Amino acid sequence: IKDNDINDNEEKNNNNNNNNIFNNKNNINLYRKVNDFAIFHLNHEQPYNFNSNFFHHDYTDEKSLLNIYNGNSLIFRNYFSKAASAKGVTGSVLLQFLERRLDNVVFQLGFAASRKEGRQIVSHGLVHVNNGKVNIPSFLVKPNDIVELKVKDKGAEKIKLNIEYSKQRTIPGWLEPDHDHFKGKITRLPERED
Repeated sequence: IKDNDINDNEEKNNNNNNNNIFNNKNNINLYRKVNDFAIFHLNHEQPYNFNSNFFHHDYTDEKSLLNIYNGNSLIFRNYFSKAASAKGVTGSVLLQFLERRLDNVVFQLGFAASRKEGRQIVSHGLVHVNNGKVNIPSFLVKPNDIVELKVKDKGAEKIKLNIEYSKQRTIPGWLEPDHDHFKGKITRLPERED
């Protein structure tokens, strides 16, 4: 037996021991440096994801809301401050504000295939609320408001296609559509269940 063979066997044994995360002191020191939660999870043999934390989840939740309602952080912050100062649960009031936006109402009534298209329809001045022209997508509708689309023949064909396409979706209970006349009525404020 040569000396080189003995050294190779010792190195293989050392490598097998180092594969276990708890036997490698460098790994434990690294985990201690990451944060205190890691030590807790190592001692209790619970998995821990080092790439996410509570702030990360809040940020991703905010981004998903922004993507759904086509907003930016400043608009979202304004809605949140209004919701926080209003009576009721802040989260529910915030969702009410976002659902009551005119571009979202046009989408929910089925006149648009997406919220972005609803925003475009409102911006082009095709939407009237209580017989008054409104071209602001962030306009907040109230109960008993009547939302109506005033379109010409070419636009009416596109709206009819959107209505056919939207029959797959369910219309929320707080909206009462009249697809024949391109109208819709807001019956009440939206709730979290809707």
